[in-house]
Amino acid sequence: MKEKNTSEDKKRIIIFTIIVIVCVLAIVEAVYVYIFSPDGTIENVGNINVVAPEEDKTEILKEQFNTIFKNDLTSNIDTTQIPKKDNKYNLIYTDYEKVERVTDEYELDVQIPHINIDTSEVSNINNEIDKMFKVKAESIINEEEPTGNTVYNVKYKAYINNDILSLIIECTLKEKEATQRIIIKTYTYNLKTEKRVTFDEIAKMKNITKKEVEDKIKQEIDSQILMEQSLKEAGYTVFNRYPDSEMYKYDNISSYFLDNENNLYVVFAYGNTNNTSEVDLVIF
Repeated sequence: MKEKNTSEDKKRIIIFTIIVIVCVLAIVEAVYVYIFSPDGTIENVGNINVVAPEEDKTEILKEQFNTIFKNDLTSNIDTTQIPKKDNKYNLIYTDYEKVERVTDEYELDVQIPHINIDTSEVSNINNEIDKMFKVKAESIINEEEPTGNTVYNVKYKAYINNDILSLIIECTLKEKEATQRIIIKTYTYNLKTEKRVTFDEIAKMKNITKKEVEDKIKQEIDSQILMEQSLKEAGYTVFNRYPDSEMYKYDNISSYFLDNENNLYVVFAYGNTNNTSEVDLVIF
């Protein structure tokens, strides 16, 4: 009789314990929903906007950089009210397109943009773009005695951040046996003043000091140099960066742009002057 009572007591304890655990879990869930759900319902607990640390955000933007070139425009304002030079085209449009392959001679996948605004400064920008990218495409096509295969790709991305229009053009060029190059050119234009925007003007607009800019650039370049050293020790050939180069100085920054979310990119595309695909990004 005593053993039966002991057994029943154990069952009661187990049942009571389970009930207590269930009640505690229910209370915890209710508190969690009350604190974290925007409207107090369990369905929307997962819809909370979690703000990533600044460093994490920067790294994500760097990783996504190669995917932004979709030959289009992203804007945080209504662009329909901006006067165009030719209403048949968008504000940014592909003026020259060539997708062509000739065996043992060349492979082209080229979309070269123009800005569709009727000002002298924009006309100068469009002419610069043609001289840098269109002339090269035509010279590849018209080469009389090609000595090997050339691969030439050009694509672009444009942003408007309030009054600032940024156009970024990326080119990959592989000529014969030479190492592939990545060439990046940026143009930044003020829609109101109808002038190009200097890096200093954008930095001041974002309240970034000269020291902050140069310190962050130094941090990025030093980090890349450490990676270079590790690769060298592993037997790889690397592109050498020189931390004291004048190109990293505030007053010499020449490639930069604002995206539509007010992120300021400084771009060091070493392929602009060397046979390399190395690109460093510093984002503010």
